Formats: sequence, structure tokens, C-alpha cells
Amino acid sequence: RAPAGRNAQRKGQPLPPLAQITTEIELVELINARLRPASSRRVGLPHAVLLRTLARMEDGAGDVQSIYKALMDSGQSMVMSKVYRGIKVLEEAGLVERRWMLYDGRPRSEYRVMRA
Repeated sequence: RAPAGRNAQRKGQPLPPLAQITTEIELVELINARLRPASSRRVGLPHAVLLRTLARMEDGAGDVQSIYKALMDSGQSMVMSKVYRGIKVLEEAGLVERRWMLYDGRPRSEYRVMRA
């Protein structure tokens, strides 16, 4: 099977189902392919872990606090600032979309994995 980087779709094209991407390295290649050549951002395993965690959450969506809690519950150590930066990169890559939702009467960003 060819790595995701060789067959990865550019931003704006349909996403392959994340369940078919078995390794974090393939996820990193997908993220890089969706960002390049327009971005000089460095992408690594924390971005893949973040995307995989978000995809496994209920409805594939959550606010930053719930994403952070899911990371901690799964044993992944990541500081909150890295969660914010990582989500921004995934959003730029077109893998995650942001919506404004009310949580306890306050507007917050909810992030959702884009589906194929």
C-alpha cells in the first residue's frame, strides 16, 4: 500500500476516510500534503494524535477543553497551547472545521473533523 503522502488529496478535494489511515505517520503525510506548498508549517506526530483523538470523540467534534480532556484520558500528554496551535494547523489544512456554539451560555469554538 502506498503511503498517504503520495496519494493524499490537496485542500479542497475529498478526504480519505480517517479510519483507513492506520498509522500516525500516514496522518502526518496527509496533513503535510493538504498544507503544501502554500504553508511552511512544521507538522509532526502531535498533529496526527490530535486529529485521531478528535475523530474518535463523540460526533467527531468538541471544544478545546473537551479535546484536551480526551487527550489526557487517553494518556497523551499535550499542553493546552499546543492543542490550540495544532487545531489551527488542522483547520488550515481543511481537515477540521470550526463552528461557534453556545456552551453554558457562552460562545465557544467547536471543532469538527471534516468527513469524506
